[in-house]
Amino acid sequence: MNLESINSNLEDIINEAQTMKSYSHPNVLPLLASFVSGQDLYMITPFCAGGSVLHIMKYGHPEGLGEVAIATIVREVLKGLDYVHKNGGIHRDVKAGNILIDRDGSIKIGDFGVAATIGRGGSWGNDKGTRTTFVGTPCWMAPEVMEQAQG
Repeated sequence: MNLESINSNLEDIINEAQTMKSYSHPNVLPLLASFVSGQDLYMITPFCAGGSVLHIMKYGHPEGLGEVAIATIVREVLKGLDYVHKNGGIHRDVKAGNILIDRDGSIKIGDFGVAATIGRGGSWGNDKGTRTTFVGTPCWMAPEVMEQAQG
């Protein structure tokens, strides 16, 4: 890795952490602090005792969640995404593993690792006007995104 690429990656990490730190919504996992040690980024967030929805489905409800539970979770996720979007962000990796449940049953969206900003084009401030990156988890992507027919 050359110095220019290291500086670019560090800038991306700083922008991601600053953006996450600025979020304050009941359905968005807050970033309490972050620091870099060597090449590792540490992000300190509250512990969500209920775990991820993926974990709950896999170990607690292998037959699937009921419609009321799903509707409740999705409603809260949409509230969080609405907040993120209104504040110029795009999550880009919403899936069961990134939806966390706190001890009191509150729903939080986590893992903004591939998030981007709306107003500035590409990931974390890239000046391009359109998005050309292909990010997220393939199993959770819409078929039209996987097909990449329109860029």
